[in-house]
Amino acid sequence: MKKYILLIGLIILMGYISCGGNTAPIITDIAFNPNQPSPGSDVTCTVSATDEDGDPLTYAWSANNGTFASNTGNPVTWTAPNSEGTYSIEVEASDGVDIDTYSENIQVATGVGSVSGSNPNSIQILDGYYSALGITISGAPAGAEVDSITFTINIDHTSYSDLTVDMYAPDSVYTRYWEFNYPGGSQTRTSSILAGRPVNGDWWLTVTDWIMNGEEGMFNGWNITIYYEE
Repeated sequence: MKKYILLIGLIILMGYISCGGNTAPIITDIAFNPNQPSPGSDVTCTVSATDEDGDPLTYAWSANNGTFASNTGNPVTWTAPNSEGTYSIEVEASDGVDIDTYSENIQVATGVGSVSGSNPNSIQILDGYYSALGITISGAPAGAEVDSITFTINIDHTSYSDLTVDMYAPDSVYTRYWEFNYPGGSQTRTSSILAGRPVNGDWWLTVTDWIMNGEEGMFNGWNITIYYEE
């Protein structure tokens, strides 16, 4: 009788695990670079997704117009239609068991420009302090405002768990791109978080080491491309 009860309990447990053992992935954002492309131009589409179980994710992209160079992977390149308008881009993230779907509209319009700058200098990341490198942007029309930003930063450090990375626009408005989770090495981000900020002026990236524990590291320069509406 005890063996029978134990067997029944094991079957119930196995059924519970098989039904509730997987957590579906979650998509939080699709970023476009540029954020407002001109007709017929290429757009880099990057999806932000997480999986609580740590499962590897695969992606499938679709759009109601325009074409993908490849509709799988992350990021992907989408070629905008030749006509102005607002279009929908959708992506599915799958962990092999469950799928999450997310869509984002993108506006295709003429009159989008861009400017770029770089700071190749390397500076030490001070233990328990912050290190900053600036780039002066001056090539946009007077009064131009940010549409989206793409930047690349390179950090070499013995530990990344206590580092934060912040970007400051010329009007001192800032956003945090990594908070104690920098992956290491060279990283590229595309974002429209600072949309509406002035393009021309001094842009800064700061790397802060929050804990004094004898770590060593270098902030090995960065570059930025700013897209704006003309």
